[in-house]
Amino acid sequence: MRKNKNVLVINLTRFGDLLQTQPVFTGYKKKGYDVALVCLENFAGATCLLRDVDHVFPLPGARLLALLDKSWPQALKELHLWARNIGDNLPISLVVNLTPSISARLLSRLFSGVKTSESGEPSRSVGFGLDELGFGYYSNNWAAFLQASSKARGCSPFNLVDIQVRAAELEPGDIVFKLKDPEPGTVKKCQQNLKGLAPEGAKGFIGFQLGASDDKRRWPVAHFVRLAELLWPKLKLSPVLFGAESEKGLADRFKQMSSGPYIDLIGQTDLVHLAGYLRQCKLLVTNDTGTMHLAAGLSVPIVAFFLATAQPWDTGPYLENSLCLEPKVSCHPCSFDQVCEHKFKCRKTIGPEVVFKAIESFLNSKCWPEILEPRVLAWKSIKESHFMGLEQLGDDVPDRVKWMHLQRYFYASFLDNRLCLSPDRKFFPGSEFGQKLIEDIVRINSLLELLVQQARVLQQSRVKTLQHKFMQTWQRLGQLFEKNKYFSVLGLLWTYQSQEAGKNLDAFVRLCSNYSTLLTSMLNFFSVDRGT
Repeated sequence: MRKNKNVLVINLTRFGDLLQTQPVFTGYKKKGYDVALVCLENFAGATCLLRDVDHVFPLPGARLLALLDKSWPQALKELHLWARNIGDNLPISLVVNLTPSISARLLSRLFSGVKTSESGEPSRSVGFGLDELGFGYYSNNWAAFLQASSKARGCSPFNLVDIQVRAAELEPGDIVFKLKDPEPGTVKKCQQNLKGLAPEGAKGFIGFQLGASDDKRRWPVAHFVRLAELLWPKLKLSPVLFGAESEKGLADRFKQMSSGPYIDLIGQTDLVHLAGYLRQCKLLVTNDTGTMHLAAGLSVPIVAFFLATAQPWDTGPYLENSLCLEPKVSCHPCSFDQVCEHKFKCRKTIGPEVVFKAIESFLNSKCWPEILEPRVLAWKSIKESHFMGLEQLGDDVPDRVKWMHLQRYFYASFLDNRLCLSPDRKFFPGSEFGQKLIEDIVRINSLLELLVQQARVLQQSRVKTLQHKFMQTWQRLGQLFEKNKYFSVLGLLWTYQSQEAGKNLDAFVRLCSNYSTLLTSMLNFFSVDRGT
């Protein structure tokens, strides 16, 4: 009997991002592979929640870093022994690296050069890798975009799950994000525990994830308290507080302000029991966290807040009919290095009364209502054209939202190497916004055309003065991209791809032509009816 081929997936990211790799494991399992995973040792506990993973190899990152301080040869020796142990026991046909860091690329290089015992052929590498000279490369456009979007979170129009599936070179088809269900015994234990802690008269539970990876991305504790005070007397739903040990201070603040019943489980659950408790909740109210992604993978209904640097287009829950809430303020989402001059007013913009009315309507009808609060931007997550998308629950569509829709359309065509046709004109932005985009595209495209001309001259003659001018133009184009808030993701993508294509002038000219085609398609769309 023929043995299954083995695929080794490398993902050296945090809890939430690791969970979101689930569709990649499922995709390769459906293709007939046995699936192995390399993840960071401190997040290996999350792998018990993953389906379709046959082998898990935790990377002892902390130990290797400590050894580097003492003796880099010893650290290198230990890494090779660790990798050899995997290779000796698991013939690898394919390496899929979804982490763009140098360390992950080195691991990919280490495993992809090994010949499999069955075929005698070197294993193939997908995603992020290193070539024979030590330069980084991308096996496809989506892998390059994955790195660009990780650097410019808040500006990417694609959900991380969708990008990872395409970067792994899987057919998107009907992507399903479904994690492993907790064992029946675990579910029963969590059910009994909540029943014993429930206040008298409780008709159910609603999860509260108070914390976030950064305080500025956290809905205020006082708002959670007020929401709890609305939920209990009107719906008899008892809040259950979830969070890590480090977030116990938030539970203390909740306790000081709360006058109603609640159950505090912060710091008291491992990941398996967290999944079991989430299963008992009618829905989860959460910030943009790993707990949110866990709930999405368990099909638990979600109300999620996206504040400061967070926005739901890229990090939103991969679960249809989730409610995503953003503050409708001009500075949202902000960049990671931006200093807030508004005392984080975005955190307090979404009021608990608005959230309660939405939850009440959903629990009665399983549908989210229109939210016409002028300071709130509300979304329902939907699947469209093999992507997780967002449908606005309101009537005022800001230009930024229209621009995100347009980017999704144009960039998907560009990354898939297919013709950019004209998108739906319902996303046509306002005249001032559109005119600014036209001006920016014209400036970028003119530099691209100059760069192509200089590259073609260099193909005929490698004169140093021409090489210097060529590099100056390339740097000017990069700076123009970098300073432009509307094209920051595309600018990062250009930087990565042009650095790689720059090894060969023919490839560089083709890349410039592809970008020019993309920008020209966008320019034609925005120029209609503007007399441009």
